[in-house]
Amino acid sequence: MNVPALMATYQLRQREYLLRITRAMTSRLDLPSLLNLILSSAAEMVGCRAGLLVLEKEELGFRQPRAAIARYEIRALYHIQPQYLAAFEPLLDLIPIIRDEATNDEAAADAHNIDLQTRVRMVEERLGMPLGQIVGLPLTYEDELLGVIYLFRTEYAFTQLDWQFLQGFADQAAIAVRNARLYHQLETERSRLETIIENSAHGIMILSADRRVLVINQALAAMLGITPEEALDKPCHEILVMSNVQGDDLCQAEEMSAFASGEGLHAEGDLSRPGGGRLAVSVTYTPLVDDEGVTVNLVVNVHDITRFREEEEMKSTFASIISHELKTPVALIKGYAHTLARPDAAWDADTARQSLEIIEEEADRLE
Repeated sequence: MNVPALMATYQLRQREYLLRITRAMTSRLDLPSLLNLILSSAAEMVGCRAGLLVLEKEELGFRQPRAAIARYEIRALYHIQPQYLAAFEPLLDLIPIIRDEATNDEAAADAHNIDLQTRVRMVEERLGMPLGQIVGLPLTYEDELLGVIYLFRTEYAFTQLDWQFLQGFADQAAIAVRNARLYHQLETERSRLETIIENSAHGIMILSADRRVLVINQALAAMLGITPEEALDKPCHEILVMSNVQGDDLCQAEEMSAFASGEGLHAEGDLSRPGGGRLAVSVTYTPLVDDEGVTVNLVVNVHDITRFREEEEMKSTFASIISHELKTPVALIKGYAHTLARPDAAWDADTARQSLEIIEEEADRLE
């Protein structure tokens, strides 16, 4: 077989391999296994003896400051033992150059003035063995550098055809990495939200657009005297039943027209519980809307205000008692003072003294 035919066969096999790997990548959302697949596929596609994949650090879904080189870390290895990992740290210093080259910022790339082979020699000195040729392949999505694939080959040089296949592969790999990271961030946020809801001291319930229970935390289930499982997928009006309602009880409303303004609603009432007993609660309904302003979910916050109600009743009772206790001595004082002050009466000394004594006694009682 002649050389052109061999090249054509080689290209066809690479394309088939690239298609198969691309399909496998798009179906994976587990980031560690995805990174290992990307690195091993890139190395095998062009016959490299070793490789590593450097990825941008992310902590709790938030990126670190862009200026720090330390924001990149080695996340996957191919035919490199973990104990040699520290030897490859000089390659992290090349990230700024690769980033600038990937964004066509030639001036910034020249300003770094870092020789690729110099870094490779530093790694070789640490390892005590040659690495051969090195390729730094950027994983770029919409001008953002997500990471770099480093491939090492000693047998023969990288060709222009190798570069073309690797670059096409890297573009697909960057999309897969971004999707896996977005999925990971989504799962992290979902887990965080579940933890917040479940550990909240107040009752929380999330409803669907047709007001069926999607999520209910333990605090609200305890208020209702049921288990969370009993409430799931039930209509809200069967779960949250209140009497003596003041405000907008959205669970019992026939329609959600009250949400036309897109603002939350508030209601207070007595919560009915299975087997009797009542709790005074304050309920807030908050809509979650999509980009078109359509309500897709409702967040229901339920606060137990029974103690607050009891304290208000105690204050009212106390004020009523004090008012009653004050009225009698005040009335006596005012009556005797008015009598003594009458201009048409001349009181003898004994009568005046007795009246003043009563006024003094009542004043002492008030004190």
